[in-house]
Amino acid sequence: MSQFESSMIRNIAVAGHGDTGKTSIVSSLLFTSGGTKRHLKVDEGNTVTDFDEDEINRRITISTSICSTQWKKHKINLLDTPGYSDFICDAYPALASVDIAAFVIGGGSGDEFNLERLWDSGGTLPKARIFLINKLDKENTSFETSLKNAQNLSPRAIPVALPIGKELEFKGIVDIMDNRALHFDSATGKLKHTDVPADMADQIEEARMALIEAIAEADDSLLEKYLEGEALSPEEMKSALKIAILNGQIYPVIPFSANNNIGTAFLLDFIVDYLPSPTDVPAKKAADMELVCKPDGMMVAQVFKTIVDPFSGKFSIFRVYSGTFKPDQQINNVTQDETEKVTSVYYLQGKSQEQTPGVVAGDIGAIVKAKSVKTGDTLGSSDCKVKIKPLIYPSPLISYAFTPQSKPDEEKISSALTRLAEEDPTLRYDRNMETNELVVSGMGQLHIDVTQDRLKRKFGVHAIVSRPRIPYKETVKGTADVRYRHKKQSGGAGQFGEVAIRLMPLPAGEESIDGLRFVDMVVGGVIPNTYIPSVEKGIRSTMIQGIIAGYRVKDIKVELYDGKSHPVDSKDIAFQIAGAQALKQAFQQAKPILLEPIMKARITVPETNMGDIIGDLNSKRGRVMGMESEGKKQVIIAQVPLSEMQMYEPELRSMTGGRGSFTMAFETYEELPSNLADQVVAQMKKHAE
Repeated sequence: MSQFESSMIRNIAVAGHGDTGKTSIVSSLLFTSGGTKRHLKVDEGNTVTDFDEDEINRRITISTSICSTQWKKHKINLLDTPGYSDFICDAYPALASVDIAAFVIGGGSGDEFNLERLWDSGGTLPKARIFLINKLDKENTSFETSLKNAQNLSPRAIPVALPIGKELEFKGIVDIMDNRALHFDSATGKLKHTDVPADMADQIEEARMALIEAIAEADDSLLEKYLEGEALSPEEMKSALKIAILNGQIYPVIPFSANNNIGTAFLLDFIVDYLPSPTDVPAKKAADMELVCKPDGMMVAQVFKTIVDPFSGKFSIFRVYSGTFKPDQQINNVTQDETEKVTSVYYLQGKSQEQTPGVVAGDIGAIVKAKSVKTGDTLGSSDCKVKIKPLIYPSPLISYAFTPQSKPDEEKISSALTRLAEEDPTLRYDRNMETNELVVSGMGQLHIDVTQDRLKRKFGVHAIVSRPRIPYKETVKGTADVRYRHKKQSGGAGQFGEVAIRLMPLPAGEESIDGLRFVDMVVGGVIPNTYIPSVEKGIRSTMIQGIIAGYRVKDIKVELYDGKSHPVDSKDIAFQIAGAQALKQAFQQAKPILLEPIMKARITVPETNMGDIIGDLNSKRGRVMGMESEGKKQVIIAQVPLSEMQMYEPELRSMTGGRGSFTMAFETYEELPSNLADQVVAQMKKHAE
C-alpha cells in the first residue's frame, strides 16, 4: 500500500457492546471499498480482523486488530475492538489512539452496558464520534429505540440518515442531508439510488429540521441566520456539520445492516466527507510540547497494541504523531531508555503484513521483534526525548492458580505467560511466596479460560487451573512459657541443645523482622553466644512453614531466657531443632489463631443497585466504610475479606447487569472467626494426608 498524505487519512476505532456486529461492519466496509474480493463473515470464520483461533472458535473479538482500506483516494484505518467485559479494556488504548470513535448499537432492545462503560471512559475518547445502529434487518429491532439509547448517552446524537423499512423489510437508507435514497436490491445483492419513499416525507422532514437545528446551534452565525428564518445553504450546512463533528457538538447516527451492506457506501462517503483527518484534530500533547501532525517534524510515535505470534515474533503497533517512522534507522525507546535498530516497517491487514517505506504522521504502522518495546512506550528518532503519557490499564478482577501438569510445562509456563502478558497488559501473573502458587489474574472467567487455551495452543503448555489458596497467617493471642531439650545419641557424636522461651503477641509499636521480634535474654553463658543465632534460625524456619495450618506465622515476640549446652554434643543443628520445637509447643499453648487478609474495595454501581450491593457486602462479612458519588454512579468503599471476594467479578456483573465495577487492594490482616478457622485447619490437614 502506498503512502498517503496525513490529510487523506482517517483513523477509526469501531467499538461497542459484544455481539452488536462490530467485526461484521469492518468486514462490510472492506468488501464495499474493494479491500476484500468477497464479503467475509464471522460465522464462516474468515474475517480479516478476527483471525485468532480463539476468536474464530468463540465468534467473539478478543483482541484489537487493525486493517485499512481505500475510498475516494483516502486511506481509512479501521480498528476492530472487543466488546465483551473480559476483553473490553483492549478497546481503551485503541480509542485513545484514533481521531474517530464509531460506536455500534445492536438495533434491538438488549442491554448494552459495555457501550456505557466505553462512553464513560472520558478523556480516552476522541471528540469526533458517530453511532452505527446495526442489525436493523433482524427481527425485534427498532431504529427509534436504539436512537433513544444513543441519546441517553448524549442528546447530541442526531440522525444523518433514516432507515427504509423495518426488521426483515429494512432495505435501504435515506440520506437526510442530500435527500436521496439508497435501496438494497435483494435480487442482485447491490445498492441502487431510488426515489425517497413518499410515505416517509413527514419523518424525513422532521429529522431534517432536527439536524439543521443541531448544526445551527453549533455555529453562532448560522444560529442567528436560522432564528431570523433564513434558509441555510447546503454548502453552509455541510461545512458546519464537519466542524460540529470535529468539536464533538454533534454525534451523527446512521442506520446499518452489515450483513446486507446497507449503509456501508453511505458510511464510507461520510467518513471521507465529514469526519476529521489527523491534521484536523488538536495536536497531541506530550509534557509541555505539542506534537504537530507534519511528516517532516521530529518523529514521535506511541505503541498502543502488541501482538505476539510464536512464529513471526512480536509486532508493536504504533500511531505516529509527528514526523515519519522510517525503516533502517536507530529508534529511541524514550519510555524504556533503550535504543532499537529498526530494519523494516509494516502496515497490518489483520494477521498479514505489508512492508512500507515509511509511516507518516497521523498513520498507523508496526515493527517486529523490538525487544525493549512494550505497549504504551513512546518511540522517537535518535534525538527524541519527548515522552507521551503512558496508557493506563485497570487492575485484574479475578485470580486463579495455574499448576503445570508436567516438568516440561513447569519450565515453559513463565516464559509463555510473559509473552501473553506482553500482548495483553490486563493479564498479570506472579508467584505467591506465601502459598507457593503461580497466580494468574485477569478481567473475568472467560479471560482466564482463553489464557489457559492459548498457553496450550500457542506454547504447548498444559496447566491445571484452580482457585488460589488464601494467604492466611498464623499468630497467637495469649502467652506461653516452654522449655525444650533436644538430645540425640545414636552412636558417634551426639546432639544436645536445651532452650527456654517465652512466647507472646508482638506488642503494639514494637518493630519486628519478618513478623518476629527475637530477644536474647540469656545470662551466665548457659547457651554459648555462637548458638543464639541457631535458636533464632530454627524459630524463623518454623514460622515460614506454619504450625497449626501451614501458613506463615507473624506478629510474635519470643524471649530466649535460659537453656543448657553440652561441651561435646552441642552444635548448631541441635539448637536449631530445639528452637523450632520449643516454638511449636509454645504456639499451641498461647491461644493460636488464623489471620485473614482484608481488602479495601471500591465498588462503583448505579444508584438503583446500592441496596443489593450493601446487603451482599454484609453477607460477606464486609464493612461499609463510606459512600461517594462519581458522575451518575455511586461508589461504595468497604473492607471485605479476600476469601469472600475471590469470585466477586461474576457476582457483581450478575447483580448490576454488567454496569458495576470494582477495584480492591490489600488493607490489613484480621482474626478469622473460629468456626471458619476450624474449617481451614481441617482442610489443610486433609490436604496434607
